[in-house]
Amino acid sequence: MGATDSPAPGPIGPASASPRPPRAFEPLRNPRQSRSRSWSSLVELDHHLRERSAQPLPEPGRCLPARVLHLTPGLVDLGDVAAEPEGWLGLLILDGLIVVELDLGRGHVGWLVGANDFLRPWDMRELCLTSAASWRALTPSRVVLLDEQFSLRSDGLPAVTRAMVSQAALTTHWLLAKSLIISVPLIEERLVLLFALLGERWGKMTPAGVVLNLPLTHRILAHLCGARRPSVTIALRTLGAQGVVERTADHAWLLRRPRVQAGGFHPACWSRYVEALGLQ
Repeated sequence: MGATDSPAPGPIGPASASPRPPRAFEPLRNPRQSRSRSWSSLVELDHHLRERSAQPLPEPGRCLPARVLHLTPGLVDLGDVAAEPEGWLGLLILDGLIVVELDLGRGHVGWLVGANDFLRPWDMRELCLTSAASWRALTPSRVVLLDEQFSLRSDGLPAVTRAMVSQAALTTHWLLAKSLIISVPLIEERLVLLFALLGERWGKMTPAGVVLNLPLTHRILAHLCGARRPSVTIALRTLGAQGVVERTADHAWLLRRPRVQAGGFHPACWSRYVEALGLQ
């Protein structure tokens, strides 16, 4: 599917000067990745902006128009979205799920980005170890392009700056929690902490437990916790035998309160897992 634009809304808010026409996208490295573009109101899409704005904002239908990139599942290089990133604030994930993976020699690691994550993928090329990151949309995803034109339109609206700084901080905290998971020596404990982190953010409480409806294969879980896929498969069997993790018929993950068994696996992180998922 080719890239198409709907007509651009006019400038809104304190930045009244007419912005320059939007630059065209650079081609994605994977031609099979389907994408399209549209215009949306960021204030309508991100309720944090409206909640944090201490000043009147324009009518809801015309608040801070921003370009939105629509992705279908598959490989994509978000670092190439901005042909000239100077002046861009960054990218804000509106919805969907994207996995970012790094491989170097025998080392491999990944993390998930989803709604409200704030990114500047092109800056990853400044570090040698992160310069070859691969990006893959696991589900249909929408990415808000906070480009130079958006920066001009949002000039003088401190709510935007506060919201973006807040989202960037949350993304940093998420990665800090991920580094804690990878530092744990036992694969079973890594998975327990990983499911606690993912379930706290994306899980849904049900009578049977917390349902994590994410397309997470054993391979993806291995990358997320910095382990090999066969090791993850064995660890999942151990956790499954204790009733902690179960794969449902519709390929979701069901997370339960651990059963205390004599001679069973009793990681020190049980209490934090239970607290994070609200399974008390």
